Amino acid sequence: MERHWFAFPTEWLYAENVAGEWSAFSDIMKRKEANIQTQIAALQNKIIAEDRVVEDKTTSLLSEWDVQRPVQVCEDEQCGSKAISFELLLRMVRIMTCVSGLLSRYEAILGLSLL
Repeated sequence: MERHWFAFPTEWLYAENVAGEWSAFSDIMKRKEANIQTQIAALQNKIIAEDRVVEDKTTSLLSEWDVQRPVQVCEDEQCGSKAISFELLLRMVRIMTCVSGLLSRYEAILGLSLL
C-alpha cells in the first residue's frame, strides 16, 4: 500500500510498533509478576508466623482458664477481681478466635495449608 502512495490515517499502527509495545508490556508484566510472587512468599511467612503466635496464645489462655477458673460462688473482693480478670480472659479468647478465623481465610486465599 505504501508503494501505491496510500495515505494512512494518523492513528494507523504499524505492525512493528504493535510488536514493540507488546514486548514492552510483556516485560513490565513479567517484572510485576516476579514482584508479586516475592510479596506472596513474604505474606505466607507472616501468616504462618502469626498463626503460630495466635495458636500459642490461645492455648496458653485456655490452659490458664482451666487452672484458675472459678468453681464456686464467693462475694469477697478477691473473687470479684478474679471474675473481672476471667471476663477479660474470655474476651481475649473470643478475639483470638476471630483472628484465627481471619488467618484461616488468608491461608485459603494464598493456598497455604498449616494443618
